[in-house]
Amino acid sequence: MNKIRWKFWTVLALMLLNRSAAALPSVMDPFIRPAPAPENLMERARAATEDRFYILEKWHRLPRGEDGHLDWRYRGSGGDKETAWMLNRHAVLVHLGQAWEKTGNPAFKATLNALFRDWVRANPYPDRMTFSAPWRALEVARRILDAWPYLYFTPGLLDEESRRLMRTSLPHHADALREHASFWGGNHLLTEKLALLQLGVLWPDFPESGEWRDHADAALAEGFLSQSYPDGSYKELSNHYQRVVLRNAHTYLQLLAATGAAHTERPVTARIVKMWEFFAGVARPDGLGPVNNASDLEDNAAFLREVAAFYERPDWLYIATNGTEGRRPEGSPSRCFPWAGQLVLRDSWQSDGDWIYFDAGPYGTAHQHVDRLHISAVLGGRPVLLDSGRYHYRPGPLKSYFRGPEGHSTLLLDGEPARQAPRAVRAPLRLPFSEDRTSAIASAEAAFPEAAASLRAPTRWKRSLLYDKAGVLVIIDQVEAFAVRHYAFRWQFAPGISEVGARRALRPMADAARLRANVRTGTDNPPRGGFFSAQYNRKVPAPMGLFTGWLGGPATFVWVVQDPSEPPVRVRLQRDGHSLAVELAGPEGRRRHEIPR
Repeated sequence: MNKIRWKFWTVLALMLLNRSAAALPSVMDPFIRPAPAPENLMERARAATEDRFYILEKWHRLPRGEDGHLDWRYRGSGGDKETAWMLNRHAVLVHLGQAWEKTGNPAFKATLNALFRDWVRANPYPDRMTFSAPWRALEVARRILDAWPYLYFTPGLLDEESRRLMRTSLPHHADALREHASFWGGNHLLTEKLALLQLGVLWPDFPESGEWRDHADAALAEGFLSQSYPDGSYKELSNHYQRVVLRNAHTYLQLLAATGAAHTERPVTARIVKMWEFFAGVARPDGLGPVNNASDLEDNAAFLREVAAFYERPDWLYIATNGTEGRRPEGSPSRCFPWAGQLVLRDSWQSDGDWIYFDAGPYGTAHQHVDRLHISAVLGGRPVLLDSGRYHYRPGPLKSYFRGPEGHSTLLLDGEPARQAPRAVRAPLRLPFSEDRTSAIASAEAAFPEAAASLRAPTRWKRSLLYDKAGVLVIIDQVEAFAVRHYAFRWQFAPGISEVGARRALRPMADAARLRANVRTGTDNPPRGGFFSAQYNRKVPAPMGLFTGWLGGPATFVWVVQDPSEPPVRVRLQRDGHSLAVELAGPEGRRRHEIPR
């Protein structure tokens, strides 16, 4: 550590002797300020005075034991461990503090302090690796990142007994993050080491603070590099967890900048910038990210607007504001990410533009969905095809539906999905992709297990996308089957599209088999289908198109996808030897596109 950093830590430690918000330098404000208060803040605060908490979109009345302590391991009536984990992140304490600041109601402050003291006394530090809700390392980290700094440094919020208990517990939190973090790595480990760094920065008067900071800095620099690909994709390949990791990465660079540490030329900083570029490149015209793998429908654009100035990237601001601010990115708005195996085909950065998302990449290192060659599409700014989302993590039929192929726009043969790609790759993938002024073409392949033990060759599946920039997507599925097989193409439509609209939005043309078409919306009767989840624990009906039949040999299927409010375009498939072409006829005239074989 250089002399400038030592001087900074010495000055900061002296400024923190009184341990109040007024003693903190202003550069530390971002690490103390809590998340914005929810709309129902006062309702949550009043309910907390009666042991009722709002967790994961549901109300819960927490029981107390014979000793009077709250049940901090409570999983809710559904037994969801996520409920217990979220409870131990102490968001309820933050909401009580925000309500007290807003109203001055002493009941909110008294409840906050009583709940905090109850938590500390009911949950002694186990000093070991544990998955218990109070001391799982991720919950330890989230308390340090999201709750405790606000509680501690806001003048008048904690009483003296609570402040003393927190200072007693902080070294235990540091030890849990230093010695008992998630050994398997992943986004948990990054969050945990970031919390250790923040703890060392905000409380530098502990004797071990310097070691906490140095250990955390080294672990984070290595972790961001090893857990992401050179194209900027996070290896779990989920927009939600890319967002989680990027928030951590941004806080990490902010902490380094606030402490005067040299970081702009470090390899980890360059990689974090690439991760932001990926995050911007996959955003939809409305600014939301893809709902791929275990993801919610989250606002990528809002996050980009927050950070564009810090990274001096006006092109991210342009993407986030649909061109009303910032500077237009150079080149085509389409993006190909060869390590992630993801392609985004688009015609502009405008809110009424087209966006085609094609997932042909690795399975992902965690939070995976069985969705080989899934497609999502926004046409004219209107969502048409979507991933179904994650819904929840509780074992059962609905988790299996949202996680499995049934909730995605993909193909099943004999009820089985295509083989998933490896969890991770060591080299960029070969993704055939070409683009010109009027169209973009991409393709990828997958294989199915053999239909019978006597067959040596697997069934091959090639999915090609022709995106005509007049607002038409043509999908060509070539299936090389060498035995009788039952097929089922599933297409997940966006909420807000009716079943009639779904039939207009996607029109099939079958070459070698007779299609049986069915549209299901919000049904649990086999085959289950027609749900979309934008938030954890919430789902709504959304049409699912199901096309089934039998294959007796190689077959080609062609699907035309449009905004259902637009006049249908006529499509004709043309073959000449080994060449394949698609001819479209519509309001824009006739257009012919060659498809690479």
